[in-house]
Amino acid sequence: MLDEKQPFRTTPVQLTTMRRSPTLLVGCLGAALMCTGCPHNVHTKLPSKPSDPTGTITILLTRPASDLTVSVNGTLVASRAHTRRVRVSGVPIGETDVVIAAGAGGQKVERHVRVDVEEDKQHTIPLASPERSWLSTAAAAVISIGAWFASQALYVAVF
Repeated sequence: MLDEKQPFRTTPVQLTTMRRSPTLLVGCLGAALMCTGCPHNVHTKLPSKPSDPTGTITILLTRPASDLTVSVNGTLVASRAHTRRVRVSGVPIGETDVVIAAGAGGQKVERHVRVDVEEDKQHTIPLASPERSWLSTAAAAVISIGAWFASQALYVAVF
């Protein structure tokens, strides 16, 4: 119970906990900013009956692309994905059309491949990534530096 004569007091443990929470906030914010630009592998499965024989196709780029689009037999499996690898399982066996597009303008990569898919086998399609212009590299560097300054300013503001 609180005594009405004594003001509310905090213990050293409570003060330590209160001081750590802004640090945790800044750390979480920094981790979120760092993860937003990270490429993630795309795994999809084409709809098929469990009794149908199927195979797997993997599209592997040399570098992550920020706008990779892939279709298998006319079915869109990845749309403007920021990734380096797309894995499509449940692909029906036989001749399969795979269309891959990444990049824009003079820096684009387009490829149409016909793959003979075999049952329970994985087929890999290697593909060169679209080149990055010096302007996009400079923009990425400015954004990274700006995010670092923003996190430092938030840290200073909290403390």
